[in-house]
Amino acid sequence: MKLSLEQIKSVTVGALEITEENGTFRFAKCITKQIEVCYRLRTVLGERAKTTTGIRLDFHTNSNVFAFEAETKGKYDIYIDNVLTYFYRDVDFNCGMRKEILLDGRTHRITLYLPAHTEGILRSVEIDDSATLTPHKFDCKILFLGDSITQGWDSKWDSLSYAHHVSRVFNADSVIQGIGGAKYHNLTFDEAIQYDPDIVIVAYGTNDWTTYQTYEEGREHCSDFLDQLVKKYGGKKLFGISPI
Repeated sequence: MKLSLEQIKSVTVGALEITEENGTFRFAKCITKQIEVCYRLRTVLGERAKTTTGIRLDFHTNSNVFAFEAETKGKYDIYIDNVLTYFYRDVDFNCGMRKEILLDGRTHRITLYLPAHTEGILRSVEIDDSATLTPHKFDCKILFLGDSITQGWDSKWDSLSYAHHVSRVFNADSVIQGIGGAKYHNLTFDEAIQYDPDIVIVAYGTNDWTTYQTYEEGREHCSDFLDQLVKKYGGKKLFGISPI
């Protein structure tokens, strides 16, 4: 059974937008307005805002088979019962874009992590016709905002970034808006984000020191950004991680 758009939406975590276009499923960690702003600031920031960092399909099933077909190459990590069990890279897709995993018919938790550094687009997700499909239940919701460290830059396994580690430890539904090269800038946060987290973790600063000309300039951008954040999420738990 190939999962429908609604079924995929029901088991997807970390995506603010999910669409079906020309027979493929596209996922976005940032809303359109944020991506447009990032492109205006720097083209490379826009490109990184479009990557599928932090987006995963997370569900329980008693299927004998789990399969997915990717439209785009990248790092795809698969966890079985919360353990990294399979991983596919660009070279693996030279033998075909469809990957099939045999299971044992007992109920298992399946988590498919989409690429953190490219835009992971799927053609299909499949389980047995008679199999169950139950979204994983989480204990809390976390919004991560940050630069390449939050994106998990250059990690061998994208699923092992600090943001994913924290998400797993706290069994958290999370949105990970990590964008390599990003810094505190009031335009990159948008109050139109339709996500209601319990916790917000902000980790900018490394790039600020090398791009803003003065301390005061950096401080102003930081202050404006955090003012917007507090305005929207003032009743939540807010954490800031500064550079070493």
